[in-house]
Amino acid sequence: MRNKKAVLYFVFIFCLFASACSQAVVIDFDDLERDYPDQVMQLTDQYANKGVIFDNAYLASWPSENSITGPGFSFSFVGELPVYVSFVLNNLDELKNSVLATGPNNFLEILSTEGGVWGMSTENSTRYIPNQKITLQAEFGISYVHVASQTTPYLDDLVFHYATEVPEPEVLILFLIGLLSMAIRRLNIIFILNRYSSIK
Repeated sequence: MRNKKAVLYFVFIFCLFASACSQAVVIDFDDLERDYPDQVMQLTDQYANKGVIFDNAYLASWPSENSITGPGFSFSFVGELPVYVSFVLNNLDELKNSVLATGPNNFLEILSTEGGVWGMSTENSTRYIPNQKITLQAEFGISYVHVASQTTPYLDDLVFHYATEVPEPEVLILFLIGLLSMAIRRLNIIFILNRYSSIK
């Protein structure tokens, strides 16, 4: 009976974690294929079935297998609007990237990554950090995101979520580890009790 409860406990943990992960939409662009390696592929509605449309964006092979780039590109969400959006930004010339996001109820957020600035004093420049993660959250949803730079920004690992509260992937992993630790401890206690009862 106790072993059956332990199995049900594990099933509950797995379903809880799977439910939390399944709500997020993840686009890493690695599913797109070009006819030849150096082909310039423009992104428009390739991910319309996932609720996002790109404008002035092109498929690139730097710094990862597939990412998107452009002199200044944007993407819009169609249908239900996500309340959480995150992605990774890089810059070939190690310059700052700027991000502008808008949404309902006058939502407006402007962010910039670490990096240099051409034509300005070094006071406006900061040390470049590769793979900088941008996170956007808005209670009533995010409808539009624009990415620009003095040169060429690169975006990868786009994640968006429709739930009102979205835990970071790192938090989900820590949460799962904690639950698994509790489950393993519970199984150890059950094993000890069973062994003790068999000895008696």
